[in-house]
Amino acid sequence: MAKTVNAGLKPRNDAYTGLLAISFLALVAGAVLMALDAKELGELPKGKLAIDVPGVNPGKAGDGLRRPDAGAKIDTTDPVPAPPMPKPAEPVPAPGMSKREVEPGKLPVFRVVAPSVVVPVKNEEPVEGPPLTVKPFVPPT
Repeated sequence: MAKTVNAGLKPRNDAYTGLLAISFLALVAGAVLMALDAKELGELPKGKLAIDVPGVNPGKAGDGLRRPDAGAKIDTTDPVPAPPMPKPAEPVPAPGMSKREVEPGKLPVFRVVAPSVVVPVKNEEPVEGPPLTVKPFVPPT
């Protein structure tokens, strides 16, 4: 007969064991509530469930689906014309702010001076054309 060796203390329950117990109780409660709801709804009706869907069920061929007002013309005339829009009010400066002295068209123009020659970085050689060949776009047929 084999002798058992005591391997030490049993591991204690931690937070994950508590979360496992809570999720198990939630599953049991959900199953009970579903069973009560199914009992309240009653039994299923006897026989086959038949839903008539046009074009799917076999039967007499008929006209397709149509809107009842498919042939009617739409009246696009407006019986009451809309009143004209009011003119926007003149903007009022915030308290403590003065009215703008300079018109927007007369503001000073600042020009940015950019170098005309691009200097390569890390001993790169300048390229005259595109580095890759460009194929023209052909739309799929």
